[in-house]
Amino acid sequence: MPATFTVPLPTGGTVTVERKDTAIRSATVTPAPGRPDVAFTTSSVGSDDMSVVPADAEAMLAAGRVDPSLFDVKALLETAYGTKGSTTDATVGLIVQHAKGSGAADKARRAVGGASSRPAHTISRLGMTAFDLHDGVDAATTWKRLTAGTGRSLAGGVNKLWLDGRLRVALDKSVPQIHGPEAWESGYTGKGVAVLDSGYDSDHPGLAGRVTVSSNFLGGASAEDGQWPRHARGLHERRRRQHLPGRRPRRCPLRGPR
Repeated sequence: MPATFTVPLPTGGTVTVERKDTAIRSATVTPAPGRPDVAFTTSSVGSDDMSVVPADAEAMLAAGRVDPSLFDVKALLETAYGTKGSTTDATVGLIVQHAKGSGAADKARRAVGGASSRPAHTISRLGMTAFDLHDGVDAATTWKRLTAGTGRSLAGGVNKLWLDGRLRVALDKSVPQIHGPEAWESGYTGKGVAVLDSGYDSDHPGLAGRVTVSSNFLGGASAEDGQWPRHARGLHERRRRQHLPGRRPRRCPLRGPR
């Protein structure tokens, strides 16, 4: 049976699609509040691909100033922005590319509007700032600020807008590679497991207060600091042990940087 999903657009509008398997069978566009007269162009290449672009984004898309994924329905669905049903309260996360340095980041924040759109994270040395938006009204207002109301340029020294894609940890390949199912069948629960890795983030809610022993074999910073304290592998290992049936340890394993 076909299923209905709704994805948000960075302009504050939404697209509701009827989907069977991966094929998109129909689409309905709902403009953002305050943007009822904006026209949209819908295009597709194949049955599972569809882009919905508002008129005031076309020039910047053509100039490479806006990431096409922001208006790609398939990409939004695949990055977990789709909500099942005909409505959604979700908003698209934006990554704003600007000049390097804290001054340029501050200027980009002011362009977005610090009161309504809070920066989630800034990497000044790369010239990137990620923003979370509250709702469709906030998204529409932010879009207007960033495009200077014309749809032909970006304000605040912003060079490009990117989709802040959501990632999911996929365990369908890695767990069989380490023979997890065989270990479960043999009665292993993960209790007492020791893992050598790149260190860990002691403030992470999934690890805080659960590591019984840690040691650094390289010298310098502690295992809690880690050479890369927020290294993805450490959190991926935690998910493999704690979120799968039969692999939930009673105590978090010993960890230390490799």
